Amino acid sequence: QNPVVNPGDIVWVPSMDIGSKNYVVFGEVEDPGVVSAPGDMTLVTAISMAGSMTLNAERDTVYVARAQGVGNEPEVLKLDIKRLQEEADFSQNITLQDNDVVFVPRRGLSRFRDVVAAITPVFNLITTAVIVARR
Repeated sequence: QNPVVNPGDIVWVPSMDIGSKNYVVFGEVEDPGVVSAPGDMTLVTAISMAGSMTLNAERDTVYVARAQGVGNEPEVLKLDIKRLQEEADFSQNITLQDNDVVFVPRRGLSRFRDVVAAITPVFNLITTAVIVARR
């Protein structure tokens, strides 16, 4: 999901509504992208709004990257949706913060460095967009 941009291609970046909170959900979801809401949103709601998990999704390892200030490494939270579904462990359904990045990996992609490598470019893009928008 990293297409090559050729001369003549049009790249469309959707605007973010002022006053709404935005979350990026990508990886093994049916409709990856920015999910917006006027208020707080839980992890499960964000994944549902992105079309839910695909059949190839790793349900027991979902990652949320959260900003820790400009120039700092993001905090990466590891959550277990399978535990939420099977054991009603609602501690796994956290409330997201504005500009959180949710990554649902493919089954078998569980090495931490692979996850960080997948999240970092998206997270850097969002952080840069937020900085530019605030100027």
